[in-house]
Amino acid sequence: MNQKEFEKTINNIPKNQFGCNQLYFIYQATPFYNKGDVLLPIKVTAEIKAEEWYKNIPSSVQEFIHITRAQEKIKENEEDYKYLYVRDHNNIYFSLMHDNDKIFCGYHNIYQSLKELAQFCEDSRFFLSDINNNWVDEYDITNKVLYFQRHIIPAHYYGDDLGILEHCALQDQSLRTFCCMAYLDQVKSEITWMKEDLNCNNETAEDHIRDMEAFFTKAMKIYKQLE
Repeated sequence: MNQKEFEKTINNIPKNQFGCNQLYFIYQATPFYNKGDVLLPIKVTAEIKAEEWYKNIPSSVQEFIHITRAQEKIKENEEDYKYLYVRDHNNIYFSLMHDNDKIFCGYHNIYQSLKELAQFCEDSRFFLSDINNNWVDEYDITNKVLYFQRHIIPAHYYGDDLGILEHCALQDQSLRTFCCMAYLDQVKSEITWMKEDLNCNNETAEDHIRDMEAFFTKAMKIYKQLE
């Protein structure tokens, strides 16, 4: 579904109509790799206007769209945000992540807010999906304009949202390194879960190992496209 088609589905939804979303599938491809969070760098020349805009958006939207500084993210989790050391610690970012387990502002309001904030941001590309739906939304901010594409998850990808990222990466070379990292991140997660599951029996361990092998194989498949 392209941007015009998507906007037709939400244009008649009142702003004060709430919804319920669980946007736990969050991946950022550029300018940083992120999982579970998106950091949109705000142009230094637009910081004052961005902060003023943010003050005036609904508090319900602020439960998903936050404004933060690099030093705050590093303090929050130095390992995940260590790449910010190369940037000015006073730089301001929009951060997209859950405050609670559910968001009630309505996805149409999140989309409209992302469309508005694009004017303040550096070029960025990221993906969002609701765990209760069969789509992955691709957002691309280029030259202060938001571009959007909705990818419908085919039946054979159901339960494997990363399959959509792989599909996009095979069509778009600029996404291939990102997709490799996403799959390798899943391998790392499987290792972590295995270590944390102290009561892990042989059958469960085999499941983790099988998943690790599958994710690693997919990462290598994408990597070979880069050669």
